[in-house]
Amino acid sequence: MLSCVTYRDFAQLAQRVPAGLRLPVAHPVYRDLIVGHTFRRKFIPKFSESWYAASLMRNAITNYDGIISARAAGQQNDVWVFKTTSITSAAAATWYSLFKSAGQPAAIAPAGVTGGSVMNSASTGAIPIADPPSGNRYLLTTGVSVPSATGFAVMMLVDLLWAAGAVSVASSPVTVTGSTVVRFTNTSTPNAVGNMLAVCINATIGAVAINPVFTYTNQGATGSRTSATCTVAASGAAQRIFPADVAATTLQSGDTGLISVQSFTCSTTTGTIDLYIYRPLMLIPTIAANTFVERDSTVQIDGIQQLVAGSDAHIGCLGFLALPGGTSACATQEAYLRTCYG
Repeated sequence: MLSCVTYRDFAQLAQRVPAGLRLPVAHPVYRDLIVGHTFRRKFIPKFSESWYAASLMRNAITNYDGIISARAAGQQNDVWVFKTTSITSAAAATWYSLFKSAGQPAAIAPAGVTGGSVMNSASTGAIPIADPPSGNRYLLTTGVSVPSATGFAVMMLVDLLWAAGAVSVASSPVTVTGSTVVRFTNTSTPNAVGNMLAVCINATIGAVAINPVFTYTNQGATGSRTSATCTVAASGAAQRIFPADVAATTLQSGDTGLISVQSFTCSTTTGTIDLYIYRPLMLIPTIAANTFVERDSTVQIDGIQQLVAGSDAHIGCLGFLALPGGTSACATQEAYLRTCYG
């Protein structure tokens, strides 16, 4: 009796099994995905990660036929993004927020710490993807282009869940109120695992670095958690993100996400900062100047994203963080997002 096999065994297996046999197949990484394949004689299948990505689709859109049908029925919303920046001399290996750049869409305008702003598709600065009238919205393709290979090297598409803008660091501690996040991204069940906390410079920090420490509520709704120190560089320019390595966690050991910020303390200096709670969605390398680079399900496992509506009935505030490839000036960024709902 033949047992369940992975797709790596297909080249040999296809030569031995009887035609018409339907055999369970397990992905070697995504072991919870079990599918069936019916063999034909002399057929050597070529499987890629994207074959399994298609099986991740849920609800009305379950495969490419569903996507084609949905778009043919007018259930699409495709959006062009054109951002200009004020980053004239980038710091190497430091991320920047294009949410604060002018262009289309305009720069975000979150409230200050008294309430902050829950960000969604209706917020100023969000990539204007329409909320689905029914079912779920799916992000199918995301492509980016930049005019200089020494400008932005990598783009990170993120969902900005919550933001507080232009918070003065001249006095401490600072109390943050009303900052409960009402939407969690990338899952059909509310789940804050993977939400990240960042500081974005709003106006140039003074000659002394600041080291904010935050109290927050973690992914399990446990409050009064204390973050690690987040060092924000002295004389840092607007739009710089800290921690500079956005993969580095500022959260207390053992925490994997957060849903709100309550306060922060830092050394006294001058300048203002923005606070972000965001969810990374995908990374897109720009590769070369004036080259349109896409992330989509035909070649990447994360090309299709389900954009989940929150309790406010809106999908996310999508936008980009950018990593410069050097210290040259960073100019414009263009992007094109294709979506459908079903």
